[in-house]
Amino acid sequence: MLFDGEQLSTDHRYFQNLGKTDFRPDIAAWCEATFERAHMLLDDDFPVRFRRETPQRISELLFAGALLDAGWKPLGRVPGFDLAFEMSDGRLLVEITTPESHSANTWTEKKGDGYSVWSTDAKTEDAALRRLTSGFANKAEAIRKHYEAGEIAKADYVVIAISGFRLSQESPVAPGISGPVPDFAKAFLPIGSRYVTVQIGDHSDKPLDGGWQSKATIEQEGKQPVDRDFFLRSEFQHIHAVAYTPLHFGEPISPVMECAALHNPMARSKDQAVALGLGCEYGVEIGDNEFSIGPLK
Repeated sequence: MLFDGEQLSTDHRYFQNLGKTDFRPDIAAWCEATFERAHMLLDDDFPVRFRRETPQRISELLFAGALLDAGWKPLGRVPGFDLAFEMSDGRLLVEITTPESHSANTWTEKKGDGYSVWSTDAKTEDAALRRLTSGFANKAEAIRKHYEAGEIAKADYVVIAISGFRLSQESPVAPGISGPVPDFAKAFLPIGSRYVTVQIGDHSDKPLDGGWQSKATIEQEGKQPVDRDFFLRSEFQHIHAVAYTPLHFGEPISPVMECAALHNPMARSKDQAVALGLGCEYGVEIGDNEFSIGPLK
């Protein structure tokens, strides 16, 4: 099993912590149980890699557990993808990435006697979003090669699953998954800050209007801005959806509720998107010079 045997010098520090009986034994037990359920979906050397690549492999277990809990039937190994499930007329193909945390210079930390206080701003949030965009872009390019090789059928539904596990554990900010416009969607659609319009001199504090600013890029200090309009560009129509989790591991552990999905309108229209059964799921509709995001029904 995953935590059998003595500790090795190559073990990841997360693995070392999970091996301690006084450190979240519920997570270790969940990992063991999910591995038993999902082993046919995983590589044969998964237990060995779990020891030294713990953030990536826990992320793999989380998405596997979420999709199994949502009722998807395992298909077994499909080259080029981490997970594969049966569909009535094709396959659900999932490739997973776990971006590393952004640099510590994107936030400030003040340490006291036994405590730390982090201060964040828009720079911190933008850095986290850039991790999602870069993770998506790298996987999308790799998947494109499988399309060009004829290894993916038109009926298949292709998902890039991004884990914010290292963001949530190693930095103060991991994009959220809920709300009318979830934070993680801002990595793939040109959505900026929220605004509220008020009448000057009106002491009722009642807003006249509100919404989100349009912003096509994510800024980064000293470098070129990063595009965040992937889901409005035809060159990414080979990716049907992004799944995302900040992976906080609450109590009790609920993989489905820790995951969200954003479906790509350039791949399939909102009413043709395949619901993954995750806790939060969003579709996008495109109009004349505008788009809207809303729950996938």
